[in-house]
Amino acid sequence: PEVVRVQSANLLAVIGEARAQGRPVLADVCDDRFDHAFLGSYWRRLVNEVDGVVASTAPLAEITRGFTHKPVVVIPDPVEGAEGTARFQPPRPLSWLQRLTGARPAALNLLWYGHQSNHDELAAFLPD
Repeated sequence: PEVVRVQSANLLAVIGEARAQGRPVLADVCDDRFDHAFLGSYWRRLVNEVDGVVASTAPLAEITRGFTHKPVVVIPDPVEGAEGTARFQPPRPLSWLQRLTGARPAALNLLWYGHQSNHDELAAFLPD
């Protein structure tokens, strides 16, 4: 229980930091833990600290709406998606002239799917 309490507090702190920097934060709710004796208080706080919530089913979205005024949308969890080709298109590197004049490289936007156990990595990456 203590590990989960600490991880939950750490994740809520990272959410607060990200939102303070103007970054949108979504919570993905895949289970109804709102009334759980130990986890319920964390789940209820989580869905109110973020900008929006994603639920995996319509019934779960309805339950979640009972605990937050934030927008809740349904995005089902796919069992298997269509086969695709892996791709990555980072921004072009700056030219020597752009670097010389102090231009900043384009930002790389990322979406993190994670868990409280990844808190250390997320906290270290957030400033970048």
